[in-house]
Amino acid sequence: MTGRTLFFVVLLCCGGSLAIAGGDAARPVFRFGLTPVVLHENTNIYVQLERYLGKAMGLPVKAVQRGTYAQIMDALKSGEVEAAWVCGLPYTRNASWLHLVAVPLNGFDNNKPLYRSLIITSNENVHSLTDLRGRVYAFSDPDSNSGHLVPEYLLHRRGSRPDLFFRAFFFTNSHRKVVRAVSAGLADGGSVDSYVFHALQKDEPELTRHVRVIETSEEFAFPPVVAPKKADSGRIGAFQRALLGMRDSRQGRRLLHQLHLAGFTRGRPEMFASIQAMDREVFTLAVSR
Repeated sequence: MTGRTLFFVVLLCCGGSLAIAGGDAARPVFRFGLTPVVLHENTNIYVQLERYLGKAMGLPVKAVQRGTYAQIMDALKSGEVEAAWVCGLPYTRNASWLHLVAVPLNGFDNNKPLYRSLIITSNENVHSLTDLRGRVYAFSDPDSNSGHLVPEYLLHRRGSRPDLFFRAFFFTNSHRKVVRAVSAGLADGGSVDSYVFHALQKDEPELTRHVRVIETSEEFAFPPVVAPKKADSGRIGAFQRALLGMRDSRQGRRLLHQLHLAGFTRGRPEMFASIQAMDREVFTLAVSR
């Protein structure tokens, strides 16, 4: 066995890969982080997203899922993923080291980069957040704006807080699971992202059939796609162009249709100022009590 042959055998046995195009080594896989908080586990969607981004970027792309926003933020910090679709709350809390890559356009809100927090119930005796006092409540993720911060803010504004207002509460780490918990009667109420709720109404009507909205928040900037400021600017630039150009290809438009999005826009950090202000007010009120 020649030295050159031995090199290839060792490389393959160690799980390595080699590209011979132009004599250059294969470019590393671009890893994009997701959570079930915004995008529920859907293998088909993930595969299509990887294929579209890979073709548009000219790179192999891998969708990496983690269970919570905290886990995705850790993955961004460690470099395990180069970019991620997160919520406005973790973005504003970590804006010092995060770069705003793009903001999705909500197909259920006149194609604007906006959404709302919805408080839902299936209990016929509940008609507002006030009626949920002493009952069981389902939040989505601890770092979710619509699924946790907004209802907590509403309670603080009314002189209370979750542990005093509700008999019990729990986190599902998924808006879809909040809807399921409320629909099944495991919780008397819950808070969800309007985009996810409307998507479920369209794609899984049986899940939302017995659930109704009892309160709707103001509009907030849609959960953004972000990347660490220290990330490779060339790779992040290619990723951003792929997202912004999704409407310009048949494959991209098909994927957007399945995601119930109208596209992506660059967005501005100022769009998330209302989330940041609300977060600060909740923290200030909590400390003062």
